[in-house]
Amino acid sequence: MANTRALSALIIEQVCYHSVSLSEAFLNPDLQPYEDDRGFVKEICFGTLRFWIQLQAILKTLLEMPLKEKDKDIECLLCVGLYQLIHMSVPDYAVVNETVTATRVLKKAWASRLVNKILRMAIENKTANTLMARGITAQYSHPNWIIDKLKMAWPTNWEAILNANNQKAPLFLRVNQTKISIEKYKNLLDKNKIQYQIVNDLSHGIRLENPLPVEKIPGFFEGFFSVQDASGQKVAEYCDLKSEHAVLDACAAPGSKTTHILEICPDIKKLVAIDLYRDRLLKIKENIKRLQLPTKNVALISADACDINQWWDNDLFDRILIDAPCSASGVIRRHPDIKLLRKKTDIKNLAEQQGKMLETLWLLLKKSGKLIYTTCSIFPDENELVIEKFLSSHSTAKIDPIHNAWGVNLKYGQQVLTGDRDRDGFYYCVLVNQ
Repeated sequence: MANTRALSALIIEQVCYHSVSLSEAFLNPDLQPYEDDRGFVKEICFGTLRFWIQLQAILKTLLEMPLKEKDKDIECLLCVGLYQLIHMSVPDYAVVNETVTATRVLKKAWASRLVNKILRMAIENKTANTLMARGITAQYSHPNWIIDKLKMAWPTNWEAILNANNQKAPLFLRVNQTKISIEKYKNLLDKNKIQYQIVNDLSHGIRLENPLPVEKIPGFFEGFFSVQDASGQKVAEYCDLKSEHAVLDACAAPGSKTTHILEICPDIKKLVAIDLYRDRLLKIKENIKRLQLPTKNVALISADACDINQWWDNDLFDRILIDAPCSASGVIRRHPDIKLLRKKTDIKNLAEQQGKMLETLWLLLKKSGKLIYTTCSIFPDENELVIEKFLSSHSTAKIDPIHNAWGVNLKYGQQVLTGDRDRDGFYYCVLVNQ
């Protein structure tokens, strides 16, 4: 589709009114932009969803009456226009002209006058500094339930977390130490005039000052690096890996941690990576191949990790990594549709699933072995409280304390809060089977 605003509106409609994730909507063959427009469409879609709650509140003040149910595409188009006016540097006249044109592409020419009127009103209000909506949900563009949970869990940090969630996510690289040293890779970035920062407390972490498509970053096709947030890079370090270890990586896709394990210990005795979905396992295989990592002692298994009779060979593991399914509340800035698709009731169900994984996979851990439990959540219900409940019924499970400045050190584990040193929100806990 040639009109980027119309296309963006249709993608956003899929997310907001048909409960399709943004990543799924982008894969819809009927909603594909021209290659040159792809970046612009992503910018509009990510941004509009990031500020959807705020934009909806503003739109409500501008409309005389709500649009009909069958015209949700026009509602989404209006929010696309408002996002450009408020948060992008597109000239006002271009926003109005292109967004009005989009009504005809959507085969709703009747809406052109409405769109023109609403956007011109918005421009007038913006000039007069009166384009705003009242209320905490509109101010922070988050649903009430997320705001309330963050206030309760992090009373001195909740506002910073909400603000961080509304920022564009940074791009971190993990240099593949089996292919190139970090010093040589820094030289490669310098040669290509790409600005970066070294991440303190990570052995091979780099943050690019200005994100680029991966194929334009030197060394991608040669396997010199992976894209992985700084918080995720810490997981493999906490695994305390040795070459004689047998390791289980449960819920392994898309393979960031699996490949990191192989980079740290290329001669690992055994690595079993499990994921429920076969197509996601293929992504791990592709990443291992691109990074040119050894596969001799690696088993990729499509299975439910908790259905151990389906895949387990009765050999215990020295290390078990559970990167548990979670609310993803720590990565909202990367997936703004979480604000709209995730529900408060999901958290209890997820915590039960996380507890079941701990209960089941703990049985596969050797004496003195370590289980590393992680999530990309910042809700204690999925983190500390899950661990506390597990410890209450497992006398041999002991906390291996984390004492460093990487995050907030808790009674049970460690929490990185979203935006702290520009990292994703992440939880870590290391349990030892004594």
